[in-house]
Amino acid sequence: MNNFEKILETKYPKTLLFDYHERPSTLKRLTPPWINAKVLKEPRCIQNGEKAMLKIKKYGFSFLWEAEHTKYHKNHFFQDNLIKGPFKEWMHKHYFITHEKNSFLRDCIEYKLYAERFFGIIAKPLVKKELNRMFNYRHAVTANDIQLFQKYPLPKSRILISGTGGIIGSELAVLLKMQGHEVYSLVREKTGNLNEIVYDYKNDYLSMPIENFDYIIHLAGEPIGSGRWNDKKKQHIIQSRVGSTAFLVKKIKQLKNPPKAFFCASAIGYYGNSGKVLVDESSDCGNDFISGVCKMWENEAMALENVCRVVLGRFGVVLTLKGGALKKYNALFNKFLGFTIADGNRYISWISLDDALYSIFHCLYSNNIKGAVNITSDFPCTQKEFAYTLSKILKKPVTFKLPDRLIFLFFRQKGKELLLSSCRVSPGTLNFTGFSFTHSHLEKAIRHLLGRTA
Repeated sequence: MNNFEKILETKYPKTLLFDYHERPSTLKRLTPPWINAKVLKEPRCIQNGEKAMLKIKKYGFSFLWEAEHTKYHKNHFFQDNLIKGPFKEWMHKHYFITHEKNSFLRDCIEYKLYAERFFGIIAKPLVKKELNRMFNYRHAVTANDIQLFQKYPLPKSRILISGTGGIIGSELAVLLKMQGHEVYSLVREKTGNLNEIVYDYKNDYLSMPIENFDYIIHLAGEPIGSGRWNDKKKQHIIQSRVGSTAFLVKKIKQLKNPPKAFFCASAIGYYGNSGKVLVDESSDCGNDFISGVCKMWENEAMALENVCRVVLGRFGVVLTLKGGALKKYNALFNKFLGFTIADGNRYISWISLDDALYSIFHCLYSNNIKGAVNITSDFPCTQKEFAYTLSKILKKPVTFKLPDRLIFLFFRQKGKELLLSSCRVSPGTLNFTGFSFTHSHLEKAIRHLLGRTA
């Protein structure tokens, strides 16, 4: 048998470490994004007999990974064994240990490869490298999430989220469920999942009342990065944000028990092309199409300011391998198509996915936060800094310098506002209210998100 071991040291009691692994949806939360895995079956708990199943796509192949929990000793140990998957044998032991003032999670894996006698020399180092990569990620997420739950001990709440089909919404729902909240999804079409409320803002329809929710989080909106910005697309962008928000505001105003807070997504596109000027929540709205959309969007949400606390989350570029800018950049760089745009001096105001999620927790928990909140890192970078940081991490060259006119030729207004615009944003409200960023610096963030520690 081959052996792999990784240890996480924390300042928290081991009971908190163990409790984290017993929370619902932990498997989904700890699955690294580069594995390209879909959780088909989440175990209800980690006790004996519970099973988990994932569908994994890797190197052009698709296969199932099925495992069963076989041993359980609360606050001390649990074990899961592979039933079906790419390994001949796989046994994962989790030990929870207290030593002096710290506690430790010790992950031990014993495994056998198929045809190890013939391919072991090549395969073993690759497996060890990938396991090290995976558990660096898992342990970082575990430690950061526990810190989050300790810092923001929201009492158990009923929470309604729109946009759970998107990256931020789906990940936020997982984290909130892990903290013990009752989470409902506001969806356009029923998917068959539990706790769904169907809505149609165009026809003033709700499948059930939205009474007695403690928080309502509105993240839904037509993706702005896909398709050409013709008149039809732009109308969809406006209506999916402004129309849906106006609909929810109307319904919330009719409630006997309105929520404590209404969190409505917006974007730093509000500021338009601000060049090198550092902007914050008090800065003026820009003159772009997206600026106008954000202003209308926010105005609709603020119609609730006399009903409940309203937070407008102006999201920057959210970095994750699950979609958006980082996924596209990563794919191009890995094909040796790394690039800068012109001189590369336009600013990108970014934030890691985890910090974006943690920012929402901070906004829900902090009763003094209302109005606009910039959800960006406290260290925006230039496009050139972004490209060369990714180049360094992936060890792939920056091959091309794309001229502005080429971007505009291919993408027109969308290219001008999304790729050629510069927006240097300060997260003033987050900083002022004591939010602690997990990833303030770009290289640290990308290394974590790609599982490529130095």
